[in-house]
Amino acid sequence: MRHWLIGLGFLIILSFAGFQAETSEAQLGGTCTALVQEALVAIGNNCAELGRNSACYGYNQVQATFIGQKPVDFFTQPADQAQVFDIQELNTAPLNVTSAEWGIAVLNVQANLPDSIPGEAVRFLLFGDVTVENAVDPSAETMSSPVADVMTINDVAMRTRPTSQANVSAEIPANTQLQADQRSVDGDWIRVVYNDLAGWVPLDALDAADALDTLLTADRTPYTPMQAFRLRTNLMGISCTDAPPSLAVMQGPQHMTINLNVNGANLTVGSTIALWTADTSAGSIMVLAVIDGGVYLDDGTYIPAGFIAQVALDAAGNVTGVWSQPRPMTLDEWLLFEPLEGVPGNILNYPIVVPSELIADLQPTPTPLPTLPPVVSGNTPILSTPDIIQVDCAGLRPTSPLGGLPFGDVTFFWDGISSPLITAYRVNLYRDGALVANFGTPAGHTNVSGNLSGVPVMGMYTWEVQALVNGVAICTASTNVSQRAFPTDVPVENPAQPPVEVSPEPTAEVSPEPTVEVSPQPTAEVTAEPTVEVSPEPTVEVSPEPTPEVTPELICNLNQICDNDEDPETCSDCVGENICGNKICEPPSEDVEICRRDCNQDKGHGNDEDGVDEDNPGRGPNN
Repeated sequence: MRHWLIGLGFLIILSFAGFQAETSEAQLGGTCTALVQEALVAIGNNCAELGRNSACYGYNQVQATFIGQKPVDFFTQPADQAQVFDIQELNTAPLNVTSAEWGIAVLNVQANLPDSIPGEAVRFLLFGDVTVENAVDPSAETMSSPVADVMTINDVAMRTRPTSQANVSAEIPANTQLQADQRSVDGDWIRVVYNDLAGWVPLDALDAADALDTLLTADRTPYTPMQAFRLRTNLMGISCTDAPPSLAVMQGPQHMTINLNVNGANLTVGSTIALWTADTSAGSIMVLAVIDGGVYLDDGTYIPAGFIAQVALDAAGNVTGVWSQPRPMTLDEWLLFEPLEGVPGNILNYPIVVPSELIADLQPTPTPLPTLPPVVSGNTPILSTPDIIQVDCAGLRPTSPLGGLPFGDVTFFWDGISSPLITAYRVNLYRDGALVANFGTPAGHTNVSGNLSGVPVMGMYTWEVQALVNGVAICTASTNVSQRAFPTDVPVENPAQPPVEVSPEPTAEVSPEPTVEVSPQPTAEVTAEPTVEVSPEPTVEVSPEPTPEVTPELICNLNQICDNDEDPETCSDCVGENICGNKICEPPSEDVEICRRDCNQDKGHGNDEDGVDEDNPGRGPNN
């Protein structure tokens, strides 16, 4: 049960009980739902194809104050647009079902994204009673940062932030020409653009070191319009389950981080976040909730997806003191953001997805939450939870199995993350993109075992390991694996001999409980219950017809070594007649000589005879 009109407690449980308007949700009925649905469709129509550094009048109550003189009817109707460097202040109105009003504005802000990737921008969405004031000097529009042409000396990983602990966003080959536009504060990293992504590479991986001296450091790069802004929101008023509360949503491009300054707080955002302010008996606060990705604060604190934090504001609305320690969002808080899934995709960098599996696992808060405790300034932490310095996802990676999956029991191994924040790990197995199995283990373990007997063979397989914090996946690393091995009851040891099919006579009824054993002698004896003796007359007939014949081509194709229409005699991965039926020859192109040795050329094709290791089908004793 979703309740938007619940209390706003510490770290923003957002209980609106004290602010509930006279018109209740029950009185609003379907009217509020219809209004919200109409508004979300409208902003998709009104604000599609919005250019960089532009603002759009999304829904029917938006007001703007401009720096210069504008016509009377400028930016007064839905679908109207304006340049953000012309805007001094933008106001959206609270939801009012009675008058069918709800202010929504959409902005595309360049922030610190390079000029050389014009298609990328930070998406701002303002819902309800929100005021955003541009804190950037309008003259910044005419300023431009110097750039330099550089070339990679060797293969290098491009990272989302200037540190070797940050996530890798691309692998750049040696001798690649790039454009650089920033240096890190310590001078050891350079920001470059590669394949329409902006990221950081080490200085020593580039040539043209003299030219790089002209670049500005990240802390000296001027803000672009609306990259720094002041935010005020008001949670009072009518709301309903299908509408988010009054807040601002910011979404950066995927695989890149952007820098924002909100009310004086520096945020490095690689995600989708929500921000709002509130006045409490203890003073004003600003709240940050991470819906997707993560946010780094100035002091290095990392706030992952599913976590929330707050900071005190002074009388002028500026950040004061320190941020609270991040903590997981509650069920009620997650449900506040569920309506954002209805935002049209054509005004976002990527769809907003609230993890329904997480919501299903959470339990509603059993008792009313307290009001905000006093906000402590200075260096005293507000919560007594363990310090969270940083969570780096770069160390998380699958390590085994990497070549192929067995049929039955399997143990997955990975490199974990050294952080007290991690509470568990989860392994998910996908077949052709669909989840077919998952296994979990507590933090501190870097392997988990499971059984794949129920997972069908044939298909494209991927497995991923996720680092969890109280059920929320904050880091994910995945790897593709090849076709699963045959089940043990599929006879692949002699491709020239057809498999045996057991067909009961119509008069013989065999219970599913007994084990039926087919003897190679002409007369087969079937043992059912221990007290029942079967006549020596054959009740089980061994059919000589193949079903189907296990040929070299079938083995190759079942294991996805060769393409379906490729001749196995010319398929190098099958090594001619030396077929490796259990993925010892690893796709896509293992060296033929190595593959021959792995398959033990003279020892057969995955059988248990001729010296082949029974515990590792397809590999001979010399391997």
